[in-house]
Amino acid sequence: MSAKPLASNNHFAISSHWVRPAEDLPFEDGSVDLVTAFAAVHWFDGPRFLREVDRVLKPSGCVVFSSYNRHMQLCYKDCTDELTEIFREIQDQLLTFRNEKIKSLENDYQEIFDSLPFQEKKRMTDIFDKIPLSVADVIGYIQSLSPYRLYLEAQPEEAKSLLQNTERRFLETMGVSSRDTQLELRTKHICILGCKSS
Repeated sequence: MSAKPLASNNHFAISSHWVRPAEDLPFEDGSVDLVTAFAAVHWFDGPRFLREVDRVLKPSGCVVFSSYNRHMQLCYKDCTDELTEIFREIQDQLLTFRNEKIKSLENDYQEIFDSLPFQEKKRMTDIFDKIPLSVADVIGYIQSLSPYRLYLEAQPEEAKSLLQNTERRFLETMGVSSRDTQLELRTKHICILGCKSS
């Protein structure tokens, strides 16, 4: 039986048949070897979820929680600084619409790490990744962010205009006309590893 998070809420799909809240996993006590979550733990009810993880893990069972934070760079030829500044302006503008649960990303999951009830644990904050994307992909990424979706609900015309202006600014800064032009998104990840005592 495998579990994977659903993108829009704090539920897990177990196999292809069940959907359950992450705070109410359908496993027997001490029956699971590994619990993982990527870009998800901050959406859960932290204390309830961590109690549930402790309940379902076997002795010596492990957890891996990971996410990217908002410290990202957009890289293209000699205009990395300008592109990154545009991207950060958009992130800052969307902060007004962010869910409070995203705050745990700002401190690199420190609160989640501190709450993990295992003695053997480690938090890493210096994992970097380089992702090739087109300008269209970057705009799609912005559209996928929960603060943008809230902005779109509250002020649809302004939200759509923000995306159009952002794409125009990216293309002008890069000196290109095609939204298929490739650039690189550099991300910083947080990872928490933990092992339950045997």
